[in-house]
Amino acid sequence: MKLSDCFPTYSYYLVTPRKSKIRISTRKVYVDVNPEVYFFIFDAVYKINNGQKINIKNEWNNIIQHNDDLLFGKKKIFSIFLTKNKITSRNQISYKVNWNLLEKKLEEQSKDIIKEFKRNPNVSLGILYDRLASNYYPIRNTVKSNSPIDLNKLKFKMKQIGDFDKLKQQGLMVKEMSNKIEEKYPN
Repeated sequence: MKLSDCFPTYSYYLVTPRKSKIRISTRKVYVDVNPEVYFFIFDAVYKINNGQKINIKNEWNNIIQHNDDLLFGKKKIFSIFLTKNKITSRNQISYKVNWNLLEKKLEEQSKDIIKEFKRNPNVSLGILYDRLASNYYPIRNTVKSNSPIDLNKLKFKMKQIGDFDKLKQQGLMVKEMSNKIEEKYPN
């Protein structure tokens, strides 16, 4: 089993546009991968398809320098690069995740959230759901879906793990939370 198999994926996937001059080789959309990775890939594909010359490595490194969420301990968590398909000799864009670094970063974030819960027990579980939503909602209209998010399924899962009642006690209902997320991340 690979470490990447331990990380959850969305029911979404990356799709190469029709008649594209470049292919997207990595199709999975991971829950814990920053949306900037996917935005950069689609932006690069768009630029290349419109005849712009870009240096993917340099542009990606420039984005990383200005975004600490893409680093852990000053090391890159995500790499984006251009390769050639061995069979078709066609250019393709890929991303690679340093899963060990991502795991360490998520562990550190988890510890920070637990500390916050211990300091202030009234802190809402909404912090955790907001963290997940902040990765999902910005990319939801950019990628293709096998099945859209169903609020009833989300409510059922939240009830199974006991979060629904906790959120209800804290005054947050699924529909209200969904509306707040929609306001924060509009289409």
